[in-house]
Amino acid sequence: MLVRTIPTPPPRWPEPVEGCEVCAAHAKERAAAYDERDYSAATDANVRLTRHKSEAHR
Repeated sequence: MLVRTIPTPPPRWPEPVEGCEVCAAHAKERAAAYDERDYSAATDANVRLTRHKSEAHR
């Protein structure tokens, strides 16, 4: 049985807006989830980041 010890590289993720605490929090949450290999939670954080950016950073 092949066990992968290193996760595949992340896809292109939405970038947080520099200086925005909310964006930074979503990005931090995403990174933590990805490090734990909880890809569903990482995707959820990406959705929240994308929604926040579209509402707060037009």
